[in-house]
Amino acid sequence: MYDAPIEIMSGSDEIFDVSFLRDMYPDFRATELLEEKESHSQNARNFMHFLLNGLRLSVWDVGNPLPLIVALGRNSIFSARDRLPESLKNFLSDPFIKAVDEERNPDLLWAVRNEFHNVFFFMAEHLQKFSDIDPGDVDSEIILKYQFLINNLLALYAMVEPDQDEKISLPVYARDKWITADFTIDRIPLVSDDVVHRLGDVFEESKDQVYSYGLRPDRDDIQPGIIFKGTTFPQGEGKRMQDITNFIPDLDVGQMLFCWGRENVSNWLSQFPLRCHVSGASLGGILATMFSMAMPERFDQVYAINPSNVKNSQPIVN
Repeated sequence: MYDAPIEIMSGSDEIFDVSFLRDMYPDFRATELLEEKESHSQNARNFMHFLLNGLRLSVWDVGNPLPLIVALGRNSIFSARDRLPESLKNFLSDPFIKAVDEERNPDLLWAVRNEFHNVFFFMAEHLQKFSDIDPGDVDSEIILKYQFLINNLLALYAMVEPDQDEKISLPVYARDKWITADFTIDRIPLVSDDVVHRLGDVFEESKDQVYSYGLRPDRDDIQPGIIFKGTTFPQGEGKRMQDITNFIPDLDVGQMLFCWGRENVSNWLSQFPLRCHVSGASLGGILATMFSMAMPERFDQVYAINPSNVKNSQPIVN
């Protein structure tokens, strides 16, 4: 399991060059005078600028950038407006803040996901430049850094709620080279049908279901993946259920969702001959840890970013 070890992320490497990501989003742009659709698109680009540039801090040069990306993206963007940095407030319009705090906006969520798609596309294009390098000349740490960066961004991609059957292309290291692999999103519910039935009218499917996101590869020789979403923004899917299950006495954070969703996740994994990679941040990180502990034969790589501790490990393994 790779849990953002600082020594892996430290130093600089000629091949590990991510400046192309910063260059994709060089500037903020105010959104007040834009039409709604264009405003959504520009808000999404402002979000990615903030994420990848760290409010013009040199995130890529601080030695351990990846946990900082999660901190910037999750804690600063998906929070109440009065907690946002002053320098960001002017570049996220009221509809963006309303979508976070008051009413979920599918169009804005799609605009942000579209920017993630662009980032993954350009990452894949960048990494394929190294396909001609002899595998023996590529340091395994550099491969790990890119893999961790990709899965770190995937953990944040889950926060903007991908749709069922949404298509996404990702850079994948397979057969000693970087390739672009196409995946289809499967929304895997973690609140099982029997729990939904017991909750009755208290449970609202559109608001309370907590989803994990399966990455179903379009080729049999590519590993599948699962992303577990961290505790979401105030109007995000599943927020109420996450809040309830995060604070059950004598249970670990996420343990109830793990118990409820174990069968659905297991059923999804059973359709693939290859082992799966899994990622998640915060609550998603602890869920990634729990599922990999319970089903070690199903998982190959685990990217648990900023998870809480697993104290009740024996019930999970059993």
